[in-house]
Amino acid sequence: MAKKVKNQRKHQLKYSQPVAVTIDREVAIKPVRTGVIEVERDFGYVAKDIFRLSTIAGSLLVLETGLWYILNHTAAGGSIYNLIKL
Repeated sequence: MAKKVKNQRKHQLKYSQPVAVTIDREVAIKPVRTGVIEVERDFGYVAKDIFRLSTIAGSLLVLETGLWYILNHTAAGGSIYNLIKL
C-alpha cells in the first residue's frame, strides 16, 4: 500500500510584506491589505422575520379562537363531537 502524501501547503496563509513610507525622515510601516473583504453585519432581515412570525402566530390564535367558539357555542360542535365518538 502506498504511503499517503501530506499536503504541506494546506495551512499556509497568504501574507504580504508591509510597505515602508517615509515621512519627515522617519520611517512608518503601513501594512498592505490584499484580498481582505470586510464584512458589514446587516440585521435588517430580523425585523421582517419577527413580523412574519407574529403574523403567523396571530392568525393561528384567531383560528383557534374561532374554532373554540364554533365548537362550543353552536350546534355544529355537538354534531362533530358525536361523529368522533369512540
